[in-house]
Order: sequence, then C-alpha cells, then structure tokens
Amino acid sequence: MAADARLTFGFRMDGLAWVFALLICAIGALVVLYAAYYLHAKDPAARFFRYLLLFMGAMLGLVLADNLCCWSCSGKPRASPRFADRLLESSR
Repeated sequence: MAADARLTFGFRMDGLAWVFALLICAIGALVVLYAAYYLHAKDPAARFFRYLLLFMGAMLGLVLADNLCCWSCSGKPRASPRFADRLLESSR
C-alpha cells in the first residue's frame, strides 16, 4: 500500500494570527528604520536587510501557515539541554 502523500499550502487568518502578524511587521519596521540610520556606509547593508526580510517572512509564514510547512524556514534550535546546563554551571 502506498501512502497518499500530499503537500497543501494554506493560510489561517484568525484574530491571534492578525495580532502576531502586526507585531512581527511593526518590530521588523522599527528594526529596519533603526538599522538604516545606524549602519555605516561601508557595512554590508544589503545583505543585512536581505536576511532580516527573509527572517521576517519566515516568521510570518509560521504565524499564518495553516499547517507546519514553514517550520523548516525558521531554523531549528542548535543547543542541546546539556549546553544550557553547562552555561548555568559556568555562570556560578
């Protein structure tokens, strides 16, 4: 028996999704405005803004996705639980 595998894309726009989408866009706009004045002319601003907008798009995909298809765009945590324990021990 072959499994019927389908990949569907959809958006869910409820009240909570609107709130988080507006929050992501507002904070992103503030970061863009601040960075536009903060970055020096010699800094690679185009690359910074490209990565920032890519990250914002991934976060909007997470918030608005109907399924979990956008989780792969946002990255995954790289720290193991033992890493957090080592950080706590080193701070003592």
